[in-house]
Amino acid sequence: MRKLSFSLIALLASCANGPGTSRAALTAEEAAEICAKHQARACDPSQTKKVTICHIPPGNPANAHTLCIGSPALDAHVTHHADTQGPCACPTAGDPAPDPDPDPTPPDPPAPPPSDSPTAPASPDPAPPSGPIQ
Repeated sequence: MRKLSFSLIALLASCANGPGTSRAALTAEEAAEICAKHQARACDPSQTKKVTICHIPPGNPANAHTLCIGSPALDAHVTHHADTQGPCACPTAGDPAPDPDPDPTPPDPPAPPPSDSPTAPASPDPAPPSGPIQ
């Protein structure tokens, strides 16, 4: 069933690209890498307050990916998205490559390098002048 769902998603996504556009087919190595990511994102079975879903981003079904979410969020994901409970199906070689995430989360900025000298505490703002301004 999951393989059928992924195949249907991939088929619908390829139709959404319009005529004359096509994405490269996945190699066996790329398909295995995507599958490993799906498996790595699944919930640990000992986490009883979390559930694994196949999240299908609205407008980008070819970027379906496995997520581990809090159990209370399951109904909202299933109701408001086309998400399903359980991990996403693994693609196979020859399936269309997924579209890149249209809104990727930017990486955290690098931390500033450590300073060799201690920094002085910031001095408080000077007191405003008292009396009438001339």
